[in-house]
Amino acid sequence: METDPPSFKRAGIQAGVDDALRVAAKHFGVSVTDLGSARRTSLIHPARVWAAYLASRTNDENLASIARNLNRDVTIIAMYVRAQARLIAANEENFRLCCKLMRQTCKARRRLE
Repeated sequence: METDPPSFKRAGIQAGVDDALRVAAKHFGVSVTDLGSARRTSLIHPARVWAAYLASRTNDENLASIARNLNRDVTIIAMYVRAQARLIAANEENFRLCCKLMRQTCKARRRLE
């Protein structure tokens, strides 16, 4: 298994924070509005964590911008990103899901252009 998901930023392919939110929301079956809500249900929280991770890995926006989009504190977003990176590195299933969601995020951006 590879140890690091592909970095689309290094390859010059970028997607917006909104693309990451849409992809994560669609995959987990929640709305984009739910991702920015105060709710912490077992469906919304994983989608929010994945959205934060995807947004940080697929564009040059800083964590503060991602935090504003998710209505969260920047320290929470930083914790989400670090924790998700550890889970992806430790679990092949999470690694595959990460690669799939990152590809979908970048494809979503290309369709809009």
